Amino acid sequence: MSSQRLLLWVWLLPLLIVALPLAGQVSGTVLDSTTGVPIGEARVTLQATVQHTTAASDGSFNLANVNGIGLVIAGAKKGYYNQSVTVTTPATNVTISLDPVPRSDDPNYTLMSPFQCASCHDSQFQQWDTSRMASTGLNSWVYDLFDGTGTVGGSGGFVYTEDSVHAVDEPSGSCASCHQPEGWLANPFQPLDPLSGSPTDAQLRGVSCEACHKIADVDVAQINATGFIAGAVTVTRPDSSGLVEQVMYGLLGDVDFVISNVMRGSFQPQLAAEVCAVCHEYNNDPDHDNDFNESSSIPAQETYSEWQNSPYGDPNDPLYQSCVDCHMLPFSSVPIEACQAIFPALLRDPSTVHGHDIQGTSATYLQNAVTLTMNTQQVGSQLQVEVEIFNDQTGHSVPTGVTLRNMILRITASDSVGNSLVQISGDTIHDLGGIGDPTLGNFAGLPGKLFAKINQDAAGNQGIVFTEATSISSDNRIIALSTDTTSVSFDVSGLNDDVTVQSRLIYRRAPKYMVDAKNWTIGGLGDPLPDAQAPDYGFLMESDSATISVSSGNPGFQFQIPALVVSNEWNATIEIEQTSGVVIECGAFSMGVGNDPNLLSPSLVTEAPALADLNGGNGPVFHEISYFPQGFTSAVVSDFLLQETLSFALMTPVLVVTYLQGTLDPNQPPAGDLLYFSDDLGTPPVQNLVSSSGGQAYAPSFANASTIIFDNPTFTRGDCNNDGGINIGDPIFSLGILFAGGGPAACDDSCDANDDGNHDIADPVRILSFLFSGAAPMPEPTYPACGSDPTTDSLECDDPICP
Repeated sequence: MSSQRLLLWVWLLPLLIVALPLAGQVSGTVLDSTTGVPIGEARVTLQATVQHTTAASDGSFNLANVNGIGLVIAGAKKGYYNQSVTVTTPATNVTISLDPVPRSDDPNYTLMSPFQCASCHDSQFQQWDTSRMASTGLNSWVYDLFDGTGTVGGSGGFVYTEDSVHAVDEPSGSCASCHQPEGWLANPFQPLDPLSGSPTDAQLRGVSCEACHKIADVDVAQINATGFIAGAVTVTRPDSSGLVEQVMYGLLGDVDFVISNVMRGSFQPQLAAEVCAVCHEYNNDPDHDNDFNESSSIPAQETYSEWQNSPYGDPNDPLYQSCVDCHMLPFSSVPIEACQAIFPALLRDPSTVHGHDIQGTSATYLQNAVTLTMNTQQVGSQLQVEVEIFNDQTGHSVPTGVTLRNMILRITASDSVGNSLVQISGDTIHDLGGIGDPTLGNFAGLPGKLFAKINQDAAGNQGIVFTEATSISSDNRIIALSTDTTSVSFDVSGLNDDVTVQSRLIYRRAPKYMVDAKNWTIGGLGDPLPDAQAPDYGFLMESDSATISVSSGNPGFQFQIPALVVSNEWNATIEIEQTSGVVIECGAFSMGVGNDPNLLSPSLVTEAPALADLNGGNGPVFHEISYFPQGFTSAVVSDFLLQETLSFALMTPVLVVTYLQGTLDPNQPPAGDLLYFSDDLGTPPVQNLVSSSGGQAYAPSFANASTIIFDNPTFTRGDCNNDGGINIGDPIFSLGILFAGGGPAACDDSCDANDDGNHDIADPVRILSFLFSGAAPMPEPTYPACGSDPTTDSLECDDPICP
């Protein structure tokens, strides 16, 4: 090849690379078929797979990593029918034209029977047909609450049509909106179809296929509306003239299968969550103006917003999961047909085909909602139990749904023969847990906690139906990924035995008073009702148990004064230690410390860090100190609420006492105790005691101070410049400090040549007299000796140098 040809190829090669489409790529534009305008944010999918991309704002897309001949590429966007094209890779300049879905809605349209849907979607139909969704229209509990006709005892307790303050102005209620949506869509604001006579389609179908798959839009600004309220929820029911294609909304943006006037697919991403919010997020409407966002409206269900405000509801969070992802799990592990009417069969990625049994408070879900852990320990005469419940498996609060739902954490403790221990402090179950015989499921006032959002009406009645709510009394439900801690204490004083502790988390579909008032023995769909079954009278979600050996042996304590410490000041440290028994939390102590008033007397008592650091550095809430010539008394209470306590597992300094010297000669102390604990100080006398946080007082043993420890630095008297000797430099250094701004001395005591407790002109004169005038040696510690100051004064000795 000539050099000219080689240069030509070098020049052309980059252009050829740019001109050739990349293998494994499909690119193009998504357009509106009626206007030719690009459709931004459209979804472009390799049909029946999870491979998809999102078009840019100008409608352009690039679907990478796809290879093959005759690939079906589908485009989809909310508000448009799905449309596909067939390509062979690599493919560029592909145009996908989408037809807009007509916005018309024909209220005379009759929703298709689920049995019609079953002809093409048999698996999904079978799942739905046995689900709770299919039976909402005949839920006996709903009828009992609405008009009292659902069960034999349904007229007991609250009945909306008879007892509601809103029954006159809004006699239909809003039950049908979510429990019989087919009837509501045909006749908005109509009551539930009566149970007398033959069942209606609305009753028999519950939340049917088209009730969901005809929802064109959910206005998130009106997410608090109660069910299918016009404006908040838009449905598309095309007329039956044959001039408009029937629409079926779904989450699969690649469904291009069309049955004329029966079905044409349209992508509706809101089916993943917002459609669920239609009946799982709403407020009440006390003034009946269909404004559910006003201040007087009280939240009735908040499952959607609970999810939305959690990491699970954030599309950018790795934990993101939609309602469908959790409650409509895929039901196959191998490629599967989503529609049996397509020939040849179109096998889809199994993760894209969701089940339609729509699980909620099933046994499997309840038993895998939270994690419960329990810890127990004996602290003195108390058995302390702490239970943590971690909401680690749900994407919303637990419990969620209507405000009737509640959970009860019940904590019990019993000895080896089954006798229940008495609770002495901690959480107790709210009255909605049932007032009365515990053997019948009435757990109010017992150790534990009730979890619920509790409504309140204008009269202050709690636990009422949401239609009557004027405020929320309390809401302690556990939000997603949060932990609740419940603490209780039982009395084990005088007990030497094995104690069994149990914690049981129980789910109830309604408050105990309501179950009793309506004599409910089965669920609203005819299923067994755990709320009416012993021993828990609810569904057992989680439990834990432990056996702990408790002992009534009293803990032992010691009050100790290690020594009298002599330095520039005379100090003593007062210490407390628990010497035996199970370590307990202490809430208070009192003590009296005596002395011989002729030898010394207390001048100041200060708190050691163990006390000073209590309550955020503010010290104990109560500390009374009284001084006497013969000693002092101290009384300490750590915290009136007993949230701050003291533990003396190790020897712990609590007080530091400064003493004034009397006649005590530290070099020749008298025999016996210099400082000692006394029960005779004060009027009335203050006793030496330690109190547990539960109020049990214990008398300590004593270790008194009989020794003196010198804490003085060592130095040589007269060695003012700290050079290790006594010479002419020392008086000159002393004079420089006194009159020439020199110094400072490393040890003021060494400059105090006459040991009068001061550094003045007499000291350099005393050194000169010793060196040159034959004066007597200076006071101790006398050169060449090195020692501590035998007298107490205010002079400092920070960095002496001793030979």
